[in-house]
Amino acid sequence: MRRSDGGRFASHHPLVHMIYFLTVLLLCMFCRPPAFQLAGLMIGIVSLIRLQGKKGLLLYAWVGIPMAIYSLLINPLFLHRGETVLFSLFHHPITLEVFLYGGSAVVMVVTVAIWFGIMGSCLSSDRIYYLFSRISSRLALYFSMTLRSIPQLKERYEMVRQGQIALGAHTPDGRRKKLSQMGKELSILLSWSLEDSIEVSDSMEARGYGLKGRTSYRRYRMRKRDWILAALLICLSIPVWTAVLSGSLRLYFFPAYILPEWNRMTGCAFVFFVCLLLLPLAEDKAAELKNGREADADE
Repeated sequence: MRRSDGGRFASHHPLVHMIYFLTVLLLCMFCRPPAFQLAGLMIGIVSLIRLQGKKGLLLYAWVGIPMAIYSLLINPLFLHRGETVLFSLFHHPITLEVFLYGGSAVVMVVTVAIWFGIMGSCLSSDRIYYLFSRISSRLALYFSMTLRSIPQLKERYEMVRQGQIALGAHTPDGRRKKLSQMGKELSILLSWSLEDSIEVSDSMEARGYGLKGRTSYRRYRMRKRDWILAALLICLSIPVWTAVLSGSLRLYFFPAYILPEWNRMTGCAFVFFVCLLLLPLAEDKAAELKNGREADADE
C-alpha cells in the first residue's frame, strides 16, 4: 500500500534521516558481495513501492535497463580481462568475470538510485534547508529549490497535458502537428514557471530575505525517540563498517572471480546490514499494528 505521508519513520528529525541514508548509501556502494547487493536491492524496492507505489519503479527501470544492456552486451566486447573464457567473438575472448563485474556494477548503481529516491520521499525541501542552512543558507536554499523544481515541473506538465486533452488538442494527426503541440505545451510550462519564479522572488523580498539580522524559524527538535533511533543506527552500522574496513567483504573480479570467505564476521555483518535496511519498514509496521490495536480498543 502506498504511503504518501512517508510513515512513522519520515516523522523523525532530519539529522537522523541524513545519518541513516548516508550510512545506507555508502554501505550499498562498499558492500559488493552478491548477498549484500541483493539484500540492498530487494529491500530498497519494497521500501520504494511502499512510499511511491509501483509506478515509482518505472523511472529506475529506465535507468537500469540501458545500463544492463551496456554492461552485459557491449562492455564485454571491449573488456577482455578474466580467466574463464566463455567463447570467442572476432578473435577476442569473452570472459565470465566481465559479465559478473558488469552485473555487479548495474545492481550497485540501481540500488543506490533507489535509495536516493527513498531519501527524497523522506527529506523534503524544508528539511534539507534546515540541515544545510547553518553551513550556508544561500547554498541550502538553492539546493532545496533545485530538488523541488524537478517533481514540480513534472506535475505541472501533467496538468498542462490534461488541460490540453480536455480541450481536445492533445492528439493531432501527423508527426509535425504532434511536435507543434508538444512545443505549445512546453511553452505553457515555461511561461508558468517564469511567472511562478517572479512571484517567489516578490514573496522572498517581502519577507526580508537577504537582510542582515533576519532569523528563520526552525521547528525541528531532537526528541527522545530521535536520540534512540540515532544510537540504534550507529550500533547496527558498526559491525558492518568493521567488516568493510577489515577487508572481510573484499570481492575480486579479476583475474578470477573470488568471493569473500563466509565466516562469523561476514555473517554478523550481513545480519546487521539487513536489520539496518529493514529498520524504517519495521518501525512503520510496528506503528500500524499499535494504531490498529488502539482502534480496536476504542471500538
